[in-house]
Amino acid sequence: MKKIAKSAEIEIEVKGSKFIGFVSLCENEEQAKGMIQNLRKSHPKANHHCSAYILSQPPVERSNDDGEPSSTAGLPMLQVLRGHGLTDVCAVVIRYFGGTLLGRGGLIKAYTESVAKAVEQAGIKEFVQVSAYSIEFPYPLVSVVENLLQKYGQITERIFDEKVIICFKSENMDIIREELINVCRGQVTINHLSTQWE
Repeated sequence: MKKIAKSAEIEIEVKGSKFIGFVSLCENEEQAKGMIQNLRKSHPKANHHCSAYILSQPPVERSNDDGEPSSTAGLPMLQVLRGHGLTDVCAVVIRYFGGTLLGRGGLIKAYTESVAKAVEQAGIKEFVQVSAYSIEFPYPLVSVVENLLQKYGQITERIFDEKVIICFKSENMDIIREELINVCRGQVTINHLSTQWE
């Protein structure tokens, strides 16, 4: 899953019109709408506040031309986000009209370039799904289990009680599960704690 690394803002000028492009991480529709609303308030004299966003949970894609000719702003912006394979992202481009009409092609180019430059400035980060587990087993197996876990992920905590409990994060537990059961000869309890994108 690809997301932008940070929020970004850029500005370009096309034939006297000023285009200010913003991109930001958004995890839900409420956040995306809030960002659009806040930018409207910050730029009340702008002629257009065009937007596009893509969310992963639940999957949502929306775009808005905000008064520009149909499909000359929001959709081209959305296509830039799609083209980069991004999710959980909101893009807003604010336009201050400069007096010269740009035509459909000119508008599409300006809105596309604004979002592309904002994404470039924000940077893109590849997120992977990481799961956390607790693994409980007898003391004599500590070194064998630790060596195995360090090969496939990251140990986050060790608890020494009646048995050893190791908390561990991994992208692919399926590989490890079978090996753990084999090296521990079935004397292991594996509990899934959580899953998140990192």
